Amino acid sequence: QYPTLEGQIKYWNLPETYMPTPYATDDYQTIPFDYFYVTLYQVLDTTPEGVPNAFDSVATKYVQPLLTEDLDELMSYFDFEINTEMNNQRGCDAMYLMKVWDGGMIYHTTPPAPDEETKLGGSTYTYNNWGGVNATDALAIQLMVGGLNDINGTPWNYSWVGLNTDSPWYGYYSHGIADVNSSNTYTNGGITALDALTAKYRTVGNIASYPDNGSTNQFSPNFRVTGRMVDSLPQKTFMYDRPFDYDNVEDVPFTHSGADYMYFSYATAHKYTSSMVPWEGAANYINLYYEAIGDVNASYIPPGSGLKAEPTVTLTYEGMFAANVGEVVTIPINIDRDVEVGAITLSFNYRNDLIEVLGTNYDADDMFINQEEGILNMAWFSTESVDYIADAAVALIKVRIIEEIPADVELFELNVNTEFADATANPIDVDLKTSGVSTDKGLVDGAALTASNYPNPFNDATTISYLLPEMGKVTVDVYNNMGMKVATLVDEVQESGLREIVFNTGDVNPGVYFYHITLQGETKDYSAVKRMIVVN
Repeated sequence: QYPTLEGQIKYWNLPETYMPTPYATDDYQTIPFDYFYVTLYQVLDTTPEGVPNAFDSVATKYVQPLLTEDLDELMSYFDFEINTEMNNQRGCDAMYLMKVWDGGMIYHTTPPAPDEETKLGGSTYTYNNWGGVNATDALAIQLMVGGLNDINGTPWNYSWVGLNTDSPWYGYYSHGIADVNSSNTYTNGGITALDALTAKYRTVGNIASYPDNGSTNQFSPNFRVTGRMVDSLPQKTFMYDRPFDYDNVEDVPFTHSGADYMYFSYATAHKYTSSMVPWEGAANYINLYYEAIGDVNASYIPPGSGLKAEPTVTLTYEGMFAANVGEVVTIPINIDRDVEVGAITLSFNYRNDLIEVLGTNYDADDMFINQEEGILNMAWFSTESVDYIADAAVALIKVRIIEEIPADVELFELNVNTEFADATANPIDVDLKTSGVSTDKGLVDGAALTASNYPNPFNDATTISYLLPEMGKVTVDVYNNMGMKVATLVDEVQESGLREIVFNTGDVNPGVYFYHITLQGETKDYSAVKRMIVVN
């Protein structure tokens, strides 16, 4: 029996989803298949430090499903059998390394050798399917920058990330995932605040690729790769809670070729090369893990992997206000409960045939608007958390009505990347609410004027937010608990939608006050009264 090496290619996440190979691409409306490839090499010579500097190819295999004799299906599978009779230097005592890459388009049911001419960006899965990174990951990177030692312990619970005393910090794989701009990927010093910001910029869509600050290249690859020897197939190791580390004999680091990650570069130029495989005995097994750079919390479910990523936040519509074609209105996105937030990621598809998104209350670097595709992304993170009360607005979206909006049309739909996290970079359970908009004024008969203020209680100032169901004359008056008017904040005609006004206490004494909002609308009158408390 010849010695063998068998393996599977997976994504590094809790379910260890399989990297899809073959994967049906869409190239100029044709459907070629994209395969992953693995080459096994025998190491012929090493440097005094033990680094391979001469090796010979044993075989190249394309990765595909295998139906075993027991009728179990091994996804993304490859295997090598070492024919020692062909070369008596090969066998269990020889040294081996591997190279893995995403090979590109194949129009055959039985793939030939990988096409040397296949362009990286045209069809390869790993070029076109980076994802899973959001503001939660950016916050986790920022915590790592601050030298957080026990990120794999309570309350952070990133059990797959090493300690900051490891070399490199947090273990070689987590270090490489957090070093999104590849400034110093495989040794200490690569993780900086710039990585956290860069991850956020790519989250919202302000950059399309990561820069490569560790070389003269323009762009870094989309994924890092590592390997781990296992006892059999299939076998999962994510739940081991054991970070990848150079000192773990089962862990097999892989290094990207270093080629510039450009759209028109060749797929074969972007191979990942392993260290020497810890080969033992006649039968050997290995898992190869891909992970999107920046996905520190290992949450990504790659498309086509057999599992579907499910949204963790829902958006419901409550109430409605009227608007006219051509009118500019502000639509609030409200949180449904009291919560302490360290990171916010909001990703929407919107009806670009009905509205034009003009802006939000987020800074320009923290949002991305694509009117042509109907995409709106926003992201924010901070190690200093912010408290939100129930029904507070976490986003304000300014839109122009460009067409008649029929009844029951939902203008915004959440994408799966939407997520809220606390100050420890752990996702939190929240849902969102917003208001419907219609150009049919008959639909607002049952609508109400709603209002809230934050903070409350307060000592110097509070912001009063109110949602106008339609256009009209608005007054906002403040009264003390004796019914005496102490201030008029608004007395003007305003358009429908969300409005805000700041009430400064000035010479007002501590105590209970009420603000009374009235709206003389185009179809009827509205009013709302709310209580607020001024403290010393």
